[in-house]
Amino acid sequence: MLLVGDGKNARVRRAIAELTPWIAERARLAGTVLGQSTDLPTRGIDLVVLFGGDGAILSAAHRMRGKHVPCVGVRLGHFGFLAELEPATCRGPLERVLAGEGRLVERMMLEVEIVRGTRVIARESALNEAVIQARTVSRMVAVELDIDGESVATYRGDGLIVSTPTGSTAHSLAAGGPIVEADSRAILVTPLASHTLASRPLVLAPTRRVGVRVASDRNRLAAVSFDGQRTIPIRSGDHVILRAAADPFRMLSIVDRSFFATLRAKFQWSGSVLRGTDAPASP
Repeated sequence: MLLVGDGKNARVRRAIAELTPWIAERARLAGTVLGQSTDLPTRGIDLVVLFGGDGAILSAAHRMRGKHVPCVGVRLGHFGFLAELEPATCRGPLERVLAGEGRLVERMMLEVEIVRGTRVIARESALNEAVIQARTVSRMVAVELDIDGESVATYRGDGLIVSTPTGSTAHSLAAGGPIVEADSRAILVTPLASHTLASRPLVLAPTRRVGVRVASDRNRLAAVSFDGQRTIPIRSGDHVILRAAADPFRMLSIVDRSFFATLRAKFQWSGSVLRGTDAPASP
């Protein structure tokens, strides 16, 4: 087992320090990683326990790209869609994990290439989304969308979000995109503050290849960001190619809660939308 967290976060350091002796009595503890190194040492590791918010899990997904070791998250962030366990109550679920219980969940990731001319200048991955947008605040950007090489539309606005089902409850949702079950396989394309009412989100088959270009010479200061973890500048004519990655991100689910129960809890979908209560309306 490997423990991973951001050593700059006092709550993370404290939680790891409190849990380490307990884990060491029950499992082979390979070590603790508190830095932000490029890769996580997963050789001989059968489980990674991540301490932090969803950002910590997104960071781990980038650092574990292509590796098959499952992860479980201990939530120390604010929202926590991905991290299932709470620090105060995580020992019971972790006991069950060590006993061989838990359901392996595979989350689709995006594989992204940035092509300039005939040369691939960058390769990245995303668990939530890739966002193509202007690098200058309040500047409109025009982007051309193609799917499997077929021209689809040109969007003028703040940019375009290409996301996974996991990312459907993140940036894409805030931009008006649909909620998609997290363990589905699909590619979502959501315009970001588009300057036309005709622009609508798309839900595509996972076999599609999505292409995005910055369309206008005046929009040279554009960029692609990946899960908020890394941003790469692009310029007019660069082709951003996105497809479903061959390797998913693997998580171990131990909490007996459905996707819809999570939505109800996180978005406070309880009771009547109009009345704000689950009591029946008066006759």
